[in-house]
Amino acid sequence: MYKVTQDHAGDRLQVVLQDDVAKSQAILTPSRGGMLTGLQLQGREYLYGDPENLLSDERPRCAMPVLFPICGPLPNDTFTWNQKRYTIGIHGVAHLLPWELVATSAADGAEAVLQLAANEKSLTAFPFAFELTFRYRLQGRRLRVRQAYANTGTEAMPFVYGFHPYFIVENAAAAQMDLKMSAARYFGPASPIPAERPVLDSLLSLPAQGPEGGIFCQGVRSPVVMTQGSRQITMGFDSSFSTVVIWSNRYDKYLCVEPWSGTAADVSAGTALQLLPGETWHAECWIEMG
Repeated sequence: MYKVTQDHAGDRLQVVLQDDVAKSQAILTPSRGGMLTGLQLQGREYLYGDPENLLSDERPRCAMPVLFPICGPLPNDTFTWNQKRYTIGIHGVAHLLPWELVATSAADGAEAVLQLAANEKSLTAFPFAFELTFRYRLQGRRLRVRQAYANTGTEAMPFVYGFHPYFIVENAAAAQMDLKMSAARYFGPASPIPAERPVLDSLLSLPAQGPEGGIFCQGVRSPVVMTQGSRQITMGFDSSFSTVVIWSNRYDKYLCVEPWSGTAADVSAGTALQLLPGETWHAECWIEMG
C-alpha cells in the first residue's frame, strides 16, 4: 500500500512517498531546503514547479519552501541581536540550506524525516543554535507535516515559522479561484479587495489576474479551502499558525496560500515566540488533495 523510494533530479536526491491505493505521491528534495517539490493525486500535479529554479541554488520560487526563522522580509534584510547586525534575507535561512534525510518508513503511511541543524552559514545570518526535524507523512489524499523546532543553544531563541506553497493554477484563461476561510480580518490592496474588513467564514473570490500585493489574513482558523474548477486543495494547520498570506505574481500559473506563525517584524520587535535553551516547539500542518 505505502512505499518510500529514492530518485534523482539532476544531482539532487529525491525521496518519493507513495500510496498505491489512493494513487497519491509526494516528492521531497532534502538538499533543496528540505522542500516538498511534488504533490500528485492520480497523476495530477498540485504544486507548481520550475525545474530550472529547483536545480539551482537561488532562492526557491516554486514548490513549498520552508520559512524559518522569519516569515517575510526585515527592513534592509537586517536582524539586530545584542547590538550586532546580521544580514538575513526574506523568509530566513531554512529554505536556502541542504537538509538531511534521517529516516523513512512505510509502516503507517509513507513517511520521511528530514532534519536541519544550525551551521556556519546559518549562524552568519541568525546567531542561534537550532535543530529542525520535519516528519512528512502521506496517507491517502493527505500529506501531513509534523514539525519540531529545537533550541540547542545557550540563550533564548526568537523565531517564527511557516510554509510558502505554490499551488498550480490550471486553465489560466478561466482561472477563477475561490478561497473559503475563517479569519478575524484581512488586509489587501484597494481594489478589488477592501483595505481592511472582517472575513469571518467568507468565500473570497479572486479574478484571474488577482490583486497586486497579496492579502494578509489574521486570526485565521483552519482550514483554508481553495477551489478552481474540479480541483480542490484543503490546507489545515494547528492554532499556532495565526496568519495566512495569499499571494502570487503570476496568477495564470500559481497561487500561494502561506500559513505563518508570525512575521519577521515580530522577531525584530521581540514579540515572537522565545524558545528557551533545551526546549522544543511542535507544530503541524497538512494538505489534502481533492
